[in-house]
Amino acid sequence: MKDFPLSALPATTRVSVIVLTRNRLEVVRNCVHSILRQRHRDFELVILDDASDTCDTAAAIASEFRDPRIRAFRVPRSLGVAGGRNSLMDKARGEILVAIDDDAVFVAENALDEVCRAFDREPTVGAVAFKITNVVNGKRKPRIPLRRSLIARNPAIASTPTSVSYFIGCGHAIRRRVVHECGAYRRDMVYGEEELDLAYRVIQAGYQIHYDPSIEVDHFPSPSVVGRSNQRARAELFYHVRNRAYLAYRYLPWRYALVYLGIWSIRYIADSLRQGKVLDFLRGVVATPQFLRGVKREVLNRQALAYLTKHGGRLWY
Repeated sequence: MKDFPLSALPATTRVSVIVLTRNRLEVVRNCVHSILRQRHRDFELVILDDASDTCDTAAAIASEFRDPRIRAFRVPRSLGVAGGRNSLMDKARGEILVAIDDDAVFVAENALDEVCRAFDREPTVGAVAFKITNVVNGKRKPRIPLRRSLIARNPAIASTPTSVSYFIGCGHAIRRRVVHECGAYRRDMVYGEEELDLAYRVIQAGYQIHYDPSIEVDHFPSPSVVGRSNQRARAELFYHVRNRAYLAYRYLPWRYALVYLGIWSIRYIADSLRQGKVLDFLRGVVATPQFLRGVKREVLNRQALAYLTKHGGRLWY
């Protein structure tokens, strides 16, 4: 079902790297540098300024680097994470769409080569998840699509290629034709869980999601593009609450959905109490019925459920 289609632009290059940025000129420079030093010969960099308050960040980057592979765009009103990525994919001209956050960098110069190899090895791979490491105050913490308990029991698994049930938006790649077939991100999710929504559709369509640890990304977390003020930053919890309910309602069989909602509700209640954001939690709950209005349940088929069960998918929580 193509609820959120991608424009049918012909692919004219092998790889499009897409970067969404907002008010982060100093930060995005490092990201762009790590992209432009890639050894892969056939790629473009598409960068979108998501209505920055300070300057046209994308245009500033294009002017500073003066590299013909850069295509810079700006929107007058913020699209949010989901909408911004959709706009980038719509403008991209590559067969493979590589997304990296503006506050992240590719560790090695062969990252795009490894992305292409991952897709070339197996035609049923629809998306590739990267090995992401959050770097905060010099401390490194893995952020990869594997259960923490599994990594704790077997740390070597973080360096082992494997099929997984989802990808992390900070660093991933997806085939252009898969987006055409499954649809892009749901724009009105705005922030949070939009990758899970797309991952469910990719798996439902019969594709695999492959985790490739040879593609390494260092992530230096910055304030969310949802906004920098305390008031807007608190709204992130609102989106998480509402979007989790949407995922459960649209995709999960009721035996999973009810437990899923219960566990995540308890977690979000605890978060709201600890962070002093109870009002944001309640707003998310109140907004959920309206958000679900008109949403058709498209419960994951037996094949998709088997895939998720085998590869650590989020069914119960």
